[in-house]
Amino acid sequence: VLAGAPEDAESATSMLALAQRVHDEYVRDGEEQSAKIIADANAKRDEIIADAQKQHETILTQLDQERELLENKINGLRTFESEYRSNLRGHLESLLAEVGSDGDN
Repeated sequence: VLAGAPEDAESATSMLALAQRVHDEYVRDGEEQSAKIIADANAKRDEIIADAQKQHETILTQLDQERELLENKINGLRTFESEYRSNLRGHLESLLAEVGSDGDN
């Protein structure tokens, strides 16, 4: 029985060493996978942020263009209104002048 004890101890030591190697390998693989997942997530985050910033700039540019277009239309309408009022005033004054001259006759 005693002669088998060193073999059992050696077998147990070998088993423990193997278990430790397997454990270390799994931990190393897990750390590598973790690092890869984190790197991929960071890259995806950066891509999403860049896309969002690009979209933000595009939308702001479009809104600026639309605002400029609307401001031009407003200015055009103001000019039209001013000219229309001036023409209407001139026409009404001419009609009043005719009525006034007809009243003198």
